[in-house]
Amino acid sequence: MSIGGSLVDIVKARQMVANEFAPTGIPTETAIQAAIAEYCRNNLCVLSRIHPVRNGRTNPTSPIHILTFLGLSRRQLKPLIPKSLSPDTESDDEVTEDIFRIVLNWLSLVREVIDLGNGYYLPAPLRFVDVGEGKALVVTGLPCADIVAHYRLSIAPAGMCRTILTEELPTEVRGDTKFWQSLNEWTGQPSTTLQKWTNKMIENARTAMTPAAGTEIIFEVYCPHKKPKESQHFRWVPAESLTNSDDGIHLCRTSVKSGPRRHFLGNLDGSRSLPLVAEATISQDVVRRLQYGFDFKAGAPESALLSTTSTSTNLLLQLRSPLPKAEERLLRALALQDDPIPSRLPMKFRFMSQWRGQITKALEGLGVHVREEKGSNGRK
Repeated sequence: MSIGGSLVDIVKARQMVANEFAPTGIPTETAIQAAIAEYCRNNLCVLSRIHPVRNGRTNPTSPIHILTFLGLSRRQLKPLIPKSLSPDTESDDEVTEDIFRIVLNWLSLVREVIDLGNGYYLPAPLRFVDVGEGKALVVTGLPCADIVAHYRLSIAPAGMCRTILTEELPTEVRGDTKFWQSLNEWTGQPSTTLQKWTNKMIENARTAMTPAAGTEIIFEVYCPHKKPKESQHFRWVPAESLTNSDDGIHLCRTSVKSGPRRHFLGNLDGSRSLPLVAEATISQDVVRRLQYGFDFKAGAPESALLSTTSTSTNLLLQLRSPLPKAEERLLRALALQDDPIPSRLPMKFRFMSQWRGQITKALEGLGVHVREEKGSNGRK
């Protein structure tokens, strides 16, 4: 059903829809993202003709192309999209398309939809992820109504994901391993500590290194020890600025004016002329975690600010630097981001205080120093 009417009606409708799918006390312009996520799940299910079956799984019949999905979602929710979610554009179509693409990407990140490639998607089958304290994430592309109708249980909103009390699940579901996925398996976090993981990556690279090319390579080096108070974005320095004390294995990236960068672990001799002795190219997927690993080794951890809001049940987290995918997956599942468009730092996330332990544990696992303060609502 399309939503329209006067400005007052639209504001009321936006608040009503946002409050239905987001935790209480989250600002409407942030909470609307949870409503968009629910419409995304419902539309994907409708368009792919998915229905819950008796064993709780889904039976996808038709992958959905993103343009078909966006067209339906745009017609339904276009009037509710606040201008704060828009890029610098005058086109409402571009505004709506951007926020729906972003939410779809977040749903893919938390594994609620399956990206088949070439623009096609399917809802993910139902599974539960134990997050402790008797609660579990509900990870599925099914909308809330289908889950409630099938299991007769209460679903609570969080961030992109929904949660349930495990004790409310039927006994046969609680004891059936096919419905469950461990937290580490779902997030994709390494099973070892950040220090051990980083050391292993360095040792693996050391054995795989090849001599650097004879021609000069223009590149930058990640040096948290040189800029310990700066965020990660500003910790990259030109290779020619290194000194003799900067020898050893470092995280490096090629200097480019545009286009993709190549990241590698380089063995440097500390000289200002051709300092690269040997190198080993690394996957883009591990670069962000390696930055936190080198922060830890340098004794220059990243920091985050955690504060209370005007609603005592919610907290506001400010991050100076992006997280690795595994930790971002958990954060997106449990929290909603203020002003995601345009993308900029610091990033601000709101979540219910009951998730403080899970989120701070994930951050501290990256060596992040979480500083707490009171009385901020995060909006100017």
